[in-house]
Amino acid sequence: MIAVYVINATEIISLPIEFVRISMFLLGPIAIIGVTSLEKNYRPLKEFVQVQAVGYNFLIVAFALLSTMLVVQQAGYEIFDSLKENDNANVAFALSNSVHKGMDIAFDIFYSLGILFFSLSFLELKKLGLIIGLVGVASSLGLLVLNLITFPNPPKSAGLMDLGPITIIWWVLIFTYANKKKKA
Repeated sequence: MIAVYVINATEIISLPIEFVRISMFLLGPIAIIGVTSLEKNYRPLKEFVQVQAVGYNFLIVAFALLSTMLVVQQAGYEIFDSLKENDNANVAFALSNSVHKGMDIAFDIFYSLGILFFSLSFLELKKLGLIIGLVGVASSLGLLVLNLITFPNPPKSAGLMDLGPITIIWWVLIFTYANKKKKA
């Protein structure tokens, strides 16, 4: 599902919209399940338990916002398609799109802060743990700053890089680490 979302978001391949929508609409709930399993399978050092809990809560909110944003975005596109012949179609689309953009920024704020706080709990570790902490802190702060300075538009529309897809590296690293700890 994540691959479908990334392929569609980056426009690498054209996929059937129904397939894309199913994947998009399930991405938030599946991510919440993943974050919940991660929180249960990885315990930070004692002094970082509260920091990680804050990150965990931000990520749960972020993925709920993601689902909301994606559903609103797709509903807006559907309304625009049905009104194409109407003189007010562009106004309706602009209004709908502004709501979607606002929700996207809200998602990015909670998502960035969630990764940041979760990553802080890794900075005292060695090897892969430290790499996870550094990648998470750098990518989350970059994502947050770029989204805030280009508000209300996403960084990509301002000619800047969207760091959201870069955070996938963090997710791969953190689940690899959690699985190693679980087996140990």
